[in-house]
Amino acid sequence: QPAQPESHTCTSVRFGPAPARGGGGGRSAFRLRRYVPADEPAVVELLNLSAADLRALPWLMFDTEDFRDKPLGFVSNRICQALVEASGVVVACVGSQVVGVASCWCSPEDQVALLQFVVVQPEFRRRGIGSALLDWCACQARGRGCRELQVERWVDSRNRSLCALLGANGFRQHLRGQMNVTMHAPLPPQRLEEPELPRGCSVTTFSPGDEPEWVRLKNAIFGSHTTEEWFADNYVSREDFLPEGWFFALHRGRKIGIANVLLHAHPTEGRLAGSIEWVGALREARGKGIGRALVVACMRRLYEWGLDDALLMTQYFREPAVKLYRSLGFRVVREHRMYGKRLA
Repeated sequence: QPAQPESHTCTSVRFGPAPARGGGGGRSAFRLRRYVPADEPAVVELLNLSAADLRALPWLMFDTEDFRDKPLGFVSNRICQALVEASGVVVACVGSQVVGVASCWCSPEDQVALLQFVVVQPEFRRRGIGSALLDWCACQARGRGCRELQVERWVDSRNRSLCALLGANGFRQHLRGQMNVTMHAPLPPQRLEEPELPRGCSVTTFSPGDEPEWVRLKNAIFGSHTTEEWFADNYVSREDFLPEGWFFALHRGRKIGIANVLLHAHPTEGRLAGSIEWVGALREARGKGIGRALVVACMRRLYEWGLDDALLMTQYFREPAVKLYRSLGFRVVREHRMYGKRLA
């Protein structure tokens, strides 16, 4: 199929009247054309409108660059860094006004294209512009020999308008069982009673010199290849590292499990939220209540620090962990969805 033409007018798409400007009104057709450098201010404004929409949602941490405002020059810099293809950026115009934008990165070698962003100005939504932008990207990818168009970064399931737009245009969720999900639980005192542990088992906190043991356990539990240098750079050497929020499960003095809590400051408001991370036990210690004891220890610590709730991230395929979290009051509040579309 031939590549998308440089510009086309979507007069066959029905949409509502464009907002009046200077007293004007009526219905307007939109057209799509390739991005040019003069579009940079309008495109950055659109990306920042999209970021503002996401920031209006309740803050749940684990956010991406999509939640942050972009500086003027963002698109041109990404193009210079070969992170965006200039020929893969398309804008939607009503008259001379840029009201929508999308970006498609094609990798013919992998036969996969990435949808990097798609945004329509709020007052011009629900008029077919978003669908036309997605069609353009699909046609661009197909013309470059790609067989699939995937979103580049995860989509917040609470962004219902974007999820609906993707679904209506043939995009389907993939790797659903492996996608990250954010879970939330309040911290009422009645849920924080210490559970019973098997004889000889206990929970203790991190002490100086425990770095090798934590790394050894993490690698054994999660099948990872973490180094002590990575652990030091990402956690121990940080000013906000709080050893009393890092826990070990022990059996007769031998460390068999880990879990920890981290504090996160809101990017603008300064308030704190707490997350539970790296919860796990050695295979031979599973099914004995070790994981529950570690999670409760984390919840108790957050409560002692004055927090009212806790967050964590997991995946649906970790069924025993999800079952444990649900039994402690955690509920899924956000899915980090990945979408893809097969191209005929």
